Amino acid sequence: MMTREIVHTCSNAHVARAALMSIGGDFARDIEAVARRRNVPEGVLVANIVKDFSRRAPKEQWEALRRASQRADQPILSGLRFIVQSSLRQDAAAEARASA
Repeated sequence: MMTREIVHTCSNAHVARAALMSIGGDFARDIEAVARRRNVPEGVLVANIVKDFSRRAPKEQWEALRRASQRADQPILSGLRFIVQSSLRQDAAAEARASA
């Protein structure tokens, strides 16, 4: 049920921003850059990504999320990172297809 906890907590923009700051490093800087380009606060961006995952992710993505957070020292942060990175990879692939 950790996967549902990740979605429940990180769907809130304030919690998502705090989680992002906890992860920190290049990941947080990359997300901040994406948020600036999209003209939204980073917490809102991350919360929206999590909500979208919750609504649209296929069963295989939920299983991958479970594996990503399983046995992690910080399972919620690990799961959040997985969700956001997966979403941004999908966005980049869609943009590449659109510009081709």
